[in-house]
Amino acid sequence: MRRFCDIWFGVYLRHMPILPVILPRLPDSWSAAARFWTLPVSVFPSRIVVAQFPHRCIEQPFLRRKPAHRQ
Repeated sequence: MRRFCDIWFGVYLRHMPILPVILPRLPDSWSAAARFWTLPVSVFPSRIVVAQFPHRCIEQPFLRRKPAHRQ
């Protein structure tokens, strides 16, 4: 769960570019319910995968450089 919380902001930012890629590829012959449930099943895992790259390559290096918080 901790790992998911670390990348949650990246998941939030990157879910919208994934939708236009997946939506046109859903068959029109499917029922509305099938199309609806396909989105969470396909978009959720793909946006986690897409959010991993910027988190590891951009966010983590900057967080490592951040000075420790003093109280």
